[in-house]
Amino acid sequence: MKWNSNQIITFLNIYEKYTILWDIRDKDYKNSLKRANAFDQFLKELIAIEGFGDVNLDVLKTKLKTIKTVYRQELNKCIKSKKSGSGTDDVYKPKLIWFATANEFLKNVTIIRKSTNNMIEQDSQGVENEQQHMPDEYDDDQLHTPTNKLTSNEDVPKSIQTPKRKKGSKIVTRSGIEAAVDTLKKIVEKNDANVDD
Repeated sequence: MKWNSNQIITFLNIYEKYTILWDIRDKDYKNSLKRANAFDQFLKELIAIEGFGDVNLDVLKTKLKTIKTVYRQELNKCIKSKKSGSGTDDVYKPKLIWFATANEFLKNVTIIRKSTNNMIEQDSQGVENEQQHMPDEYDDDQLHTPTNKLTSNEDVPKSIQTPKRKKGSKIVTRSGIEAAVDTLKKIVEKNDANVDD
């Protein structure tokens, strides 16, 4: 089911009322029971409006995910166009009618992750260099990342990151390795002794 811009704006206006569903700073954001109740209330309110009668919880969550993804893409285009050194006339302006409505409340909680360039490039002497490109932080009055930034392995250069351990795999300690080496030495000595006989 495709929605027109007016339906999306109506949807966003209702969604904005339920901060528990979109504001990661809300004290109950991680409370799954309260979030489920908020989704139910959101759905009931939406169904009561003409044109949304055939919406169920799965459709609601799918539409929400799609709208937030498109919003992030548009926001990213705005940010990239400002960083490119373009003049004020060349800065990307979203053509989506509903972008301004979403931006009013999502701009403070939307995180735009840094991208990296891990392509191997050649320098002036023809030597291959592996470069990572991390853009500077973006700071603007209208479009910005939240001040309470989340930290993750994405912020740490790959050369410093510890590899992630597979679920259920055992951590081998130094003493475990030493025990394995000792066992191998005993086996080798035993084989050497058998060969001498």
